[in-house]
Amino acid sequence: MIRVFRYRVYLSKAQRRLFSEQSETCRLLYNHLLALNNESYKRDKTSLVHKFSGLLPNLKKVEPRLKQVGAQVSQDVCKRLDFAFKNFFCRIKNGEDPGFPRYKSGHRQVSLGFTNQSFRIVEKNKIFFFKIGIVKFKQHRDIPIRSKIMRSTLKQSSSGKFFVSIVCEVPDSKKLPKTNNTTAFDLGLINYLTTHEGVVIKNPRHLTQKLTELKKTQSKLNKEKKRSPKKDKLKKFQKLHEKIKNQRTDHLHKLSRKIVNENDVIILEDLNIKNMLEKENEKLNKKQNRGMHRNIGDASWSTFSSMLSYKAEEAGRVVVKVDPRNTSKMCSGCGVLVPKTLKDRVHRCPSCGLVLDRDLNAARNIYRLGTQSKALVT
Repeated sequence: MIRVFRYRVYLSKAQRRLFSEQSETCRLLYNHLLALNNESYKRDKTSLVHKFSGLLPNLKKVEPRLKQVGAQVSQDVCKRLDFAFKNFFCRIKNGEDPGFPRYKSGHRQVSLGFTNQSFRIVEKNKIFFFKIGIVKFKQHRDIPIRSKIMRSTLKQSSSGKFFVSIVCEVPDSKKLPKTNNTTAFDLGLINYLTTHEGVVIKNPRHLTQKLTELKKTQSKLNKEKKRSPKKDKLKKFQKLHEKIKNQRTDHLHKLSRKIVNENDVIILEDLNIKNMLEKENEKLNKKQNRGMHRNIGDASWSTFSSMLSYKAEEAGRVVVKVDPRNTSKMCSGCGVLVPKTLKDRVHRCPSCGLVLDRDLNAARNIYRLGTQSKALVT
């Protein structure tokens, strides 16, 4: 099983300078290889996508700056560009918006990739990176014994903090004991989660709580002149966004872990956020759309679903995703479709007289659909 361990890293001033120089060199290398490929294709319709690594020896002779970057780091740049083109062709094949690989601006290359040959954990809380040196890091959790370390990425966040992500192939962990419990829930914006048994988890709305402070900080930032020294010191905006992200991630990790620990089968909707937003855009005005997009982004349903999936797989649990169509409209008592708007928070069935919370009604429908398809999944 592949797992990623992320740790906070503390670079010295000299190491920060080396990181900055190497990341800038990698950015220029990425842009140069992309330009060579584009020129080659325009000239004679040939692609260099699978030849990027072979171009490095000659490029190092022409540009001595590349010698300051480790060979493994340079190879990682080639792999990233190769991966970008593979995604591009994959999207074309699937009929999606392709999005041709773009040139990287100065703020878009703030990471260095290392293979297991160019970095190693020296001792507790110390890690070595080739051509950067020994760096202190906060090893708040140990990598499991007999794990195979594959690669790592040294990255700088928007607020200036450094983190290392270590990718490992870990032995299969022990499955959690059976609980004989099944849960189904509906995801929402007012209540983040409502189970079919009526348990409600409120939406913490981390972004909304900091929205006023963010607007004030952004207003101050906009009043400053471009490239003024004071603007460089205004890191609060980035730190606020990073704090909101950390709070959201922490909440989702704890909630997903609790659900996986307490249930053998987890049933939820297979949400398509993009299609859902497009449908809502037709009903709401511009201001309402902006608020809806912000709230849905803050809820991070896709991230939560992903966390549930990989934690359930590791623990030996089963995750069942059902079609969300009509789960809110259908009466969980008699099956009649009852049209609703976003403002209608109570389900009232004119056929059987069932009256209950809208989200609870949807959760019961999700539970019914999931239990019907569970045998097919397992």
